[in-house]
Amino acid sequence: MGTPVRFPFGVNNSRKFGTFHQYLGMAPNKVFEDFDDFNRFAAAEWTITRVGTTPTEALTDVNGGAVLLTTVASASSSTFLQRIGASFLPAAGKQMWGSTRFQVSDASDTTFAIGLQLTDTTPLDATDGMYFLKAAASTSIDFVCRKDATTGSTSRTGIATLTSATFIELGFYYDGKRTIDLYVNDRNVSQLDLTTSPAAFLPDAQLRPSFGVANGASAARTMTMDYLHFAIER
Repeated sequence: MGTPVRFPFGVNNSRKFGTFHQYLGMAPNKVFEDFDDFNRFAAAEWTITRVGTTPTEALTDVNGGAVLLTTVASASSSTFLQRIGASFLPAAGKQMWGSTRFQVSDASDTTFAIGLQLTDTTPLDATDGMYFLKAAASTSIDFVCRKDATTGSTSRTGIATLTSATFIELGFYYDGKRTIDLYVNDRNVSQLDLTTSPAAFLPDAQLRPSFGVANGASAARTMTMDYLHFAIER
């Protein structure tokens, strides 16, 4: 192992002589972020939409913390969660970041959506958002960016292949201009070009951190969510 670099007087990214010019760390007002490592879970912090009697959401024993979503053994049972409060609004000129680590019990017989979505009780077809999506009877993961489900939707398909009961990391970075870089296990695997008109595709609704899982047959399935992290320039 190497020796860590030490800056005993701090590292700073603030404007010289600005409010935080003597701050000993990175200025906390540069970005707004929501990071949930799920070492605790309070259902009251989420809007939860369930189908079936009755899916569950609870902490589970995973190193670093995780929440376990479990559907019931009935067709199309699901549980989807959205953070209380819509706090993210994509905009040209503002960089954005998103990342997640999770696994599902059955790679084919599950459907999921994970990312930023508007308030919606049908998250698998949310009309506005930037999110990862997997269809039933498939192991292929897609990324969707849409301002409207019919006129302003674009996507990149097949960015990753899911494996049952195996953790995977997914991430995206919007450069504030026209490009969204897509990451799998912290490696850049693809780009989504918003063409010359990002405003045609960037969601214009306030978005909420959102995730959830549905089964594709009459069998209980699970999603183990390790963490969610979203950030945007102020």
